[in-house]
Amino acid sequence: MKPQNEFSKSYKRRCKACVAEAARRDRKRFKELENAYAEALKGIGAHIPVGAGAKSAPPTSGNSTLLNIATSFMQGMLSNSGLVNTRTLDADSLIALTRNSISFAKVFIKIFEKEGND
Repeated sequence: MKPQNEFSKSYKRRCKACVAEAARRDRKRFKELENAYAEALKGIGAHIPVGAGAKSAPPTSGNSTLLNIATSFMQGMLSNSGLVNTRTLDADSLIALTRNSISFAKVFIKIFEKEGND
């Protein structure tokens, strides 16, 4: 058994090296997801800030409504654990989720334009 000083103070049953490795994996995974998300949204002409301290640039005027609606769809899907397991979400799944959100937003806009003005 390892001596007590090799164990993490925050995670009593895990060694410091294991906690550090898990943190590095999580940071790398989240960075990959952040980059994949930004890349997927380029398809609708939006600029998504990436990285700490990044400043947001306004989306192109023609796509701002689409971006807002797609973002709302994506937030809804990500907040529903029955639809998306955020613990196992990888870059490919995030890109597919983004594309679905954009498709849902386009359909929503078409239906709203057709029926929403009644």
